[in-house]
Amino acid sequence: LRIYRTYLAGHWKSLALSMVCAACVAGFSALLADLLGPAVQQLFIEKRASALLIIPAAIAATALTRTAAQVGQAVLVNRVGNRMVGEIQVQLFGRLVRADLAQLRASHTGTHLSSILYEAGLVREAATNGLVNYVQNALTIVATVILMFKQDIGLSLLVLIGGPIASTVMQRYSKRTRKAAQGAMTETS
Repeated sequence: LRIYRTYLAGHWKSLALSMVCAACVAGFSALLADLLGPAVQQLFIEKRASALLIIPAAIAATALTRTAAQVGQAVLVNRVGNRMVGEIQVQLFGRLVRADLAQLRASHTGTHLSSILYEAGLVREAATNGLVNYVQNALTIVATVILMFKQDIGLSLLVLIGGPIASTVMQRYSKRTRKAAQGAMTETS
């Protein structure tokens, strides 16, 4: 929350626009999946010649629009992130200049330099890319689940209920297999 108030609040318009781009990416991803059903039906099963132009054009237009939204999102996030890194590095350098000389002499200058460069980059990744990517992925999941229910409610319920059950079974099996392998390695060593 402090990072948002200190570094991101001034860039809220760019962040909001990048969130809109993320929502567009999620929506167009679901739309692409939705277009593939009629494409298979009309092109391969019904063998409609008219669909040979319309459906690929719709898929291409959707993909290009999604790509434009992804590029817009990346540009906005990188712009905000680079400005934020600059602000952090200026603040850290200012503190370094005003720091106690005894403390500065106690450690190598490379330590201070790597701290300024590396940690500012970590904050950038967490604050910008992490935030926008989590929103985009969450919206993609929501859009895809809505599409699943639109296409087949029964299969969607089976996947949403059966997925966690299958995951639990696989996790238990993996744990038992790992224990057995460790026991076998202990006996042979």
